Amino acid sequence: MRYWKSISVIVVIVLTLGTFFIQAAFAGNENPEFTITKKSGDETVFKNLALLSNYQMADLMISTEGSKYQEELSYIDLIVGNYTNPKIKQLQAEYRSFMRGKGDILGLYEDETSLASAEVKFNFHRGEANDFSFDIDVLDKETNEKTSFTLDVPEKNKYNYVYIEDVRLVENVMKVTTYNSIQESESSYGEMHIYHFNLIEQKLEKDEIIETEKEKMNGKLDHVRLINDYDELGGEEYLVFEIQYVEDVDPADEDLHSEYYPEYIGSEISIYNLETSEQKKVELPDEAEQSLKRIKDTAGGIYVHNSKLYFIEVTDAGMKIMGYNLESGEIESKHSVEISKADMDMQMSWPIFKIKDDKLYVVNDVINRDTQTPIIVADLATGDKIAEGSVEAKHQDKDKEIYNVNVYDLVIE
Repeated sequence: MRYWKSISVIVVIVLTLGTFFIQAAFAGNENPEFTITKKSGDETVFKNLALLSNYQMADLMISTEGSKYQEELSYIDLIVGNYTNPKIKQLQAEYRSFMRGKGDILGLYEDETSLASAEVKFNFHRGEANDFSFDIDVLDKETNEKTSFTLDVPEKNKYNYVYIEDVRLVENVMKVTTYNSIQESESSYGEMHIYHFNLIEQKLEKDEIIETEKEKMNGKLDHVRLINDYDELGGEEYLVFEIQYVEDVDPADEDLHSEYYPEYIGSEISIYNLETSEQKKVELPDEAEQSLKRIKDTAGGIYVHNSKLYFIEVTDAGMKIMGYNLESGEIESKHSVEISKADMDMQMSWPIFKIKDDKLYVVNDVINRDTQTPIIVADLATGDKIAEGSVEAKHQDKDKEIYNVNVYDLVIE
């Protein structure tokens, strides 16, 4: 009897693992397989590309090697979080101890000498988050020494949520960008904060707020968002924010539908220099302003890369790409990328964009049986296509229905 408890625990573990592997085996046989295939151009640009997707409530990753469903991973892989962003997987493999429990890429920073993390911790009581605090961790790669400390979020009772948006190291200061949600009576709004943590003295030095105006452009502030790509764990000199304004309507107006959303009026672009802590509004040329307004009505977007803003518009013939230099204040490039009408009409309804190493990657957000979802890679400097590929279902019974696969991110290792 003295070993009864131990034996019971072992039996439960064995049964759990057995059930897991049986379920995974059956699931693996039923799920359709997908792969990224080159159609033309340089096939090497697809080697390190992966699509994070979802098929009938099951997460999967699609690459040139095929597709891997979350449920096909080993029980140990799931425990340690190996189904995740490839960059997270790389860091977990190289710095296992430091990365333990860290799975949000928004809270990470890496350069040649340091790996850093910031997390917001909170309590959850009666359906509300409260008592927010920062957990700060920094690893010196050369000495393997770790610096860790916890500090309260200033005015923590003021917020109903605090989200990490970006983490950077500037010498001995960690700059953590957050979106802080504030609820006031019947309305709510958000603020973008940049917190400065002195890593030597382990204290908060400064709490900056990205400057906005609650009323402007004959309307009201809608929201502020960080444009920088969360996959970039360092390197960009500027943080770039879009401040959006919408028409000011009375929510009590009985003529408005309950689901009515105020019409978009316009945006301001604000940049923050990480080295100098200077923030300023960007006076965009009229051509860029008009492009920004058109983007709001299409499936395009604005992106930051190497101190430039790229305005990407989806047109009937393909895409237009405009490059604006944040330092010179000038439009540096304008290119068009042609996409076949069939691809535009059937497959590029709502593309996902990613910029990496001066290349623009584009893929549709939906994969289905009737389309070979195109993947396009273009040179930002010239607008020329580097390669075209597609996502295809392979070895699939034609009589078996394939439901839509939803692509929610494109990652490049």
